[in-house]
Amino acid sequence: MAFQYMLHNKVGLMRKRESFLRNSDNLHDVPQEDLLMVAGDMNCHIGFGVRNQEGENMLGLCQEHNLRVLNSYYRKRREQFITYKRGGNERHIDYVMCRRQEELRMKNCKVIPGEACLIKHRLLWAEVVIKGRKKRVWKIREKKVKVWKLKHPIKRKMVEERVSDRIEGANVDHAGFSNALLISARKGCGETTGRKKRGRET
Repeated sequence: MAFQYMLHNKVGLMRKRESFLRNSDNLHDVPQEDLLMVAGDMNCHIGFGVRNQEGENMLGLCQEHNLRVLNSYYRKRREQFITYKRGGNERHIDYVMCRRQEELRMKNCKVIPGEACLIKHRLLWAEVVIKGRKKRVWKIREKKVKVWKLKHPIKRKMVEERVSDRIEGANVDHAGFSNALLISARKGCGETTGRKKRGRET
């Protein structure tokens, strides 16, 4: 996961933000299979108020890198949309962006009214679904005797001797013989684990 955050409150950092918007080659270094998010105070307007030059630059950045602006994507109440508020001055200047192919992993993005992360800026919250590590799931089934091992002459002779020892001198019926045969084959040939790999789940 790659995350880039930009915040400014001084002229030097304003120039750094503008440089980031105009020269964003570092975003190309993030592999396509990684989750890329860009967020911060861009101090620009794209849909709330009159669009300014900074807004045009940010939209150009989105187009170049196939990004979607999350907090202008979901329909919210006005109070959940304003990221900067001081007195009667209300603005939408903080943004969260992600690649378009990753938008299905984004569930929500909104401002939390009344929660301030700085003196003038409100808390901008985004909900992202991160896929967990996959694990193997095993289906338990009945253990079975490895009867195919009886094809081997030595194994077959061993099982026959075990059966003979069990029934020698005893008056056994069909059920008794079947039981002696099963126990002897189980000890001589072994059993399967009873587990069968069903697949992978998250």
